[in-house]
Amino acid sequence: MLEKLKAERISAMKEKNTIKKNVLSTLIGEIERENKSGKGELKEQDIIKLIKKMVENNITTGSEDENQYIDIYLPKMLSENELETIISKIIEDNNLEGMKGMGVIMKNLNQHYAGQFDGSNASSISKKILL
Repeated sequence: MLEKLKAERISAMKEKNTIKKNVLSTLIGEIERENKSGKGELKEQDIIKLIKKMVENNITTGSEDENQYIDIYLPKMLSENELETIISKIIEDNNLEGMKGMGVIMKNLNQHYAGQFDGSNASSISKKILL
């Protein structure tokens, strides 16, 4: 993903789109700073977390127009119906009953759909189905 962001920044420079170039440069700088912090190369999930944080900061500071250049890198969020269908399938496939199944559901969701769902929403749907 980092290479894609760098390519997009170069494209923004060629287009003379300074706002896009600056936003992508800031994001790339954050990723590279995290990579050098001794934790190793960031995984795509970690980069997505950085993008979400940057989007939230832009909203807080009133710079939400900058988000158009970075929120395209965020995964599509699952709808409530999609999430309910996925959770039902996880419960069925693993023969889960009661609240003990919550950990299996959340682990499975995080493995296959990280960044695409709201944890509290997934939790409430799981409780509704399990109980």
